[in-house]
Amino acid sequence: DIEEEVEVECKSMGVLGSMGGHRTMKIEGKVSEVDVLVLIDSGATHNFISPQIVTALGLIITPMAEKHIKLGDGHKIVSKGVCRDVKIQLRDIQITVDAWVLELGGLDMVLGVSWLSTLGKVVMDWQNLSMQFVYNQKVVKLQGQGNSHEGYLNSFLDDKQRKWGTEWWCAQHQHMEAIQDNIPNELRGIFQQFKDVFKECIQLPPERSKVHHIKLFPDHGPINVRPYRYPHHQKEEIERQVSELLQAGVIQPSMSAFASPVILVKKKDKSWRMCVDYRALNKATIPDKYPIPIVDELLDELHGSTIFSKIDLKLGYHQIRVHKDDVSKTAFRTHNGHYEYLVMPFGLMNAPATFQAIMNDIFRPFLRKFVLVFFDDILVYSNNMEEHQGHLNQVLSVLLTNCFVANQHKCRFGCKQIDYLGHIISGVGVAVDPEKIQCILNWPEPKNVKGVRGFLGLTGYYRKFIKDYGKLA
Repeated sequence: DIEEEVEVECKSMGVLGSMGGHRTMKIEGKVSEVDVLVLIDSGATHNFISPQIVTALGLIITPMAEKHIKLGDGHKIVSKGVCRDVKIQLRDIQITVDAWVLELGGLDMVLGVSWLSTLGKVVMDWQNLSMQFVYNQKVVKLQGQGNSHEGYLNSFLDDKQRKWGTEWWCAQHQHMEAIQDNIPNELRGIFQQFKDVFKECIQLPPERSKVHHIKLFPDHGPINVRPYRYPHHQKEEIERQVSELLQAGVIQPSMSAFASPVILVKKKDKSWRMCVDYRALNKATIPDKYPIPIVDELLDELHGSTIFSKIDLKLGYHQIRVHKDDVSKTAFRTHNGHYEYLVMPFGLMNAPATFQAIMNDIFRPFLRKFVLVFFDDILVYSNNMEEHQGHLNQVLSVLLTNCFVANQHKCRFGCKQIDYLGHIISGVGVAVDPEKIQCILNWPEPKNVKGVRGFLGLTGYYRKFIKDYGKLA
């Protein structure tokens, strides 16, 4: 065992992704039915997996003697251990590898020489980003997405060299060129000009002229709900997420008389989202009647447009501050602490109204001229690409001026067809999203009156696309 450890350590001291002597490509894969982004890297001696994926999938980390992974410039970072026998689906084949746990920026996994060397003869086409080899007596061809690995590697060093203050909330750190692969050439200059709008780390937002208020009905005392009971594994997850929020400066310890309980909700990728159950607080809150846009009316404004861009704000609610007098009302209690939010948390009844009001205020000169805003989904539409450049410039300038950050991975730029609010939008008009229709087609047949009402509520969203919908219903 000792000899094996030494051998692995020596190999892992090789270069992970040197900048010059090798090529890379990205491939989509699956681990336990969860989509992952895999980098094929001939400059990595071993295979690596991000701790976020390990946590989300509940993979077991085998502790090892401290291993220093050497980067391209000689800088070293420490691995947390190794995950044994990780099964990865790559197109039509399934492979099993051991992977060292390592922060990988925007990547989920890296497959290095320790896997590539098992394939025998491999034909690489770097121009078209594909690789071909024989696996289990079958010819396999894997098609890559594109090469933007340099940005990921730089992010490794950034993480070690930067000293983030408590006001920073750091997400994955991916270089800007990764998203530029999908941007028309005409728009790349604008994107580079406003790259701060797409930074991966968002700062604790400033106190703008509009902040979130929590106004309670007169003479209503503090809301105090006892915390729920959690199984042991959920307690650990709650502690981890609270620690991250504290380090980010998004929450702070509280001495408030208010307290709401927290719950964990499972996300699509099987990881957990911590939510605060504000139902009791919401019952005591005076409703904000600010009008929320009607989707059909928004889409009616798009007639004649042919070029579209969609901007999604990163953790939109968390980019709005809570008024200092109302911070204490956001307090929540876990099994081992009492905390309160400095930013607008999810689950407050008037949060949507506050967010929509702020978006409408900052984009008011452009609304229904070339901008639609539905909460954190911003659509920019134009008649041609030249006009679109000017429109996009103005929208990004507003976001930059008001310190809003967009989620670069969910944004789309300069598209002739785009999905927005459950519809497919193009120069031809507005159509239904086939994926949403398939969900309706797969809906189980209603068995009672309540089921029929629920089904009609679901189909009613697309009623304008169905002739004589009222008669059919």
